[in-house]
Amino acid sequence: MAKRASLYRRLLVGAAIFIVVALIYTGFVLNFVLFRFVQGQVDGRLDTQIVFLASMLKADGDKIALAGEADGPPFDRPARGWYWQVIGPANTLRSHALLDQTLGIPEFHRPPREFHPVPGDAPGPYGQTLHFRIQNLQVGEMPITIIATAPRAAIVDPLRDAMRTLVLSLVVLGIALIVAILLQVRLGLRPLERLRQAIVEVRAGKRERVPPEQPREIQPLTTELNALLDQNAENLERARRHVANLAHGLKTPLATLAIASSRNDPSGQLQALVALM
Repeated sequence: MAKRASLYRRLLVGAAIFIVVALIYTGFVLNFVLFRFVQGQVDGRLDTQIVFLASMLKADGDKIALAGEADGPPFDRPARGWYWQVIGPANTLRSHALLDQTLGIPEFHRPPREFHPVPGDAPGPYGQTLHFRIQNLQVGEMPITIIATAPRAAIVDPLRDAMRTLVLSLVVLGIALIVAILLQVRLGLRPLERLRQAIVEVRAGKRERVPPEQPREIQPLTTELNALLDQNAENLERARRHVANLAHGLKTPLATLAIASSRNDPSGQLQALVALM
């Protein structure tokens, strides 16, 4: 079945499979890149807030306090997922957007001391899934933990919108590539169709040989076909000469037999057989 399959279909199906696999792989790679980019933008905004909070912290006895207002946009919108919280030994500072809620630190995301902010995703207040950035610092001799969060939707929603457009673009690109491959395969196989027509004309007696001017890939096939035609013509000529020689060799003995049989064949039956021969 595989040997009898259409060459056109083989090329088209093979190219289509390769295009689909390549586009799927490209989609996954671009999704990963876009995810890293979008999350990097959000992480950068949260890290900036952490640095800003750290610069405004001061020790007030055994408590911590802020030297100014830290609820700038987007951390000034209540219950939207953009929160910050500073945990000290004796008190906790929170953004006004948290209202009466408190941020918990996921245990598996507790960072070591004096380290860069670490990420984490966990449920937060108001039934939201939050993206955390957590950093442990020291103000004077007091260890503190600064938390800044963003709604997980701030990462997922832009990524979903971008991927929707990207998937549509990849589908259109895939269709365009398959159509292009379809046309390319048709164009590439056209010399084979011309070769078939030439062979039909040779068989019908309209031409003696296949035109030698062919594309490089099928030139060897054309050369072998013409060599086969030349060999067949030579064999046919040899057979004709052999038959002519055989006929000439039989003619004289038959003539002699006819003369001899005319004397001793009253019924004429032997003469009829010789005439038939």
